[in-house]
Amino acid sequence: MKFSTFTIVEIVLFNLAILFIYQPQFVFELLKLNGTKEAALKKMFAVLGIITICALFAWSFFFGATLLIYKQTLL
Repeated sequence: MKFSTFTIVEIVLFNLAILFIYQPQFVFELLKLNGTKEAALKKMFAVLGIITICALFAWSFFFGATLLIYKQTLL
């Protein structure tokens, strides 16, 4: 894989994690949900945010290890 692909995946995971954890109100206003559905969606977003943060951590570790290996190869 190219480094640009690694970087794009990192940026997408980071933005998704921020979106799921922060949960901006305009998302729920666009969907026009009632109170119980909105509460359930907020809980689901929180769980998805935690999962996305875990995936971001794993991807960052993989990306960093790949960069280190390429750096060692070039030296």
